[in-house]
Amino acid sequence: MKQSTLLVFILFLLSCSVSDLQKRKIHIIDTDWTFRLPNKLTLSDSSFDSNGNMERRLYEEISNNTPLFSIKNPQKGFVRSGLCRDTIEPKQLEANLASVATWYFQVRSLSDDVKVLDTAFTTETVGGLPFKRQYIKYVNLDTKDTMRKYDYYGTLKTDHKKGNLYLVIDIQFTDSTYGSYYLDLLKSSSFSN
Repeated sequence: MKQSTLLVFILFLLSCSVSDLQKRKIHIIDTDWTFRLPNKLTLSDSSFDSNGNMERRLYEEISNNTPLFSIKNPQKGFVRSGLCRDTIEPKQLEANLASVATWYFQVRSLSDDVKVLDTAFTTETVGGLPFKRQYIKYVNLDTKDTMRKYDYYGTLKTDHKKGNLYLVIDIQFTDSTYGSYYLDLLKSSSFSN
């Protein structure tokens, strides 16, 4: 009797964890972006249905900056994403981003309240698509917190009539445990278009 009760309890726990994993898969229809939300993160955004799908069609509404979602922990950091439409060609966007990254790194390094530890401007593959990645790591000299900030820019669709569609993902954190959750979200990404 004890063994059967234990077996039923174990099966119950397994079924709960499996169903929890299935509900943690997020899909945004307009971008065909799918990712897994790590168990330690919560997403409370009315844009998503109970299965984690963003069903609202945004493609016609997208302006120069349309937020998709954000996941925040005020003491630990955040991840947020948005779509933007622009007539700028991807190659010109890349040049502009490189110029902005250089400027931003210089401005942060001249600031009296931070010490810049590392910077990078690279191309990284996310979910099979190339994204430009701007990265900076610095110490806030007042709070002694080490901040890591990642900005990702990727071209999702090229449309010469309406403008190209770009996905922007911003990740920022001081807590490396939460940072790993945010980066795991990114690593689990896939784009089916």
